[in-house]
Amino acid sequence: MLLNTILVLIVLVNGTFILQLVRDLIAHKQELRTEPGNPIALAFSQFIIFFLSTFGISDFAIGASLYPKAKWVEDEKLPGTLNTACVVPVAAMALAYISSIEVGLATLLIPIIAQVIGAYISPRFVVKLLCFANLKYIVLQRKVHNIAIQFFPFNYSFFDNAFFKRKLSPVKVNMCA
Repeated sequence: MLLNTILVLIVLVNGTFILQLVRDLIAHKQELRTEPGNPIALAFSQFIIFFLSTFGISDFAIGASLYPKAKWVEDEKLPGTLNTACVVPVAAMALAYISSIEVGLATLLIPIIAQVIGAYISPRFVVKLLCFANLKYIVLQRKVHNIAIQFFPFNYSFFDNAFFKRKLSPVKVNMCA
């Protein structure tokens, strides 16, 4: 009985998510067309990521390394993208596993509760951590640059690029607040 209740809840919660996602996609159709990334490459990578996820390889780890390198997602949008991308496939895996493998109640409920709490709380901290790490890295770069120029009077043309001169946008600065 409890197992059927959990399965129904998984279907209801994920059905609600899918409806909201479709509404949001329809409302932001123009923005969706300007997003970077090839839909075929995205679909193929998602298939591989979640196929490996069924064997226990973290879909978040693969996505977190793949998406920024492929320039599909900015660092600030990465936590939300990872959470959104895994909802439907993980629900399908949950339905398949829960209905076919006998699992104890505590073993089932504790990870579900932990995942819900983590998915709700962690993106706020991760974005701030990324921003904080980025700020610290830029400050360190500028200090190294200044020391190199003061103590070594050589031509440091490789320091004279946009990477060392970049400024934080107001969006990145506001995220850290």
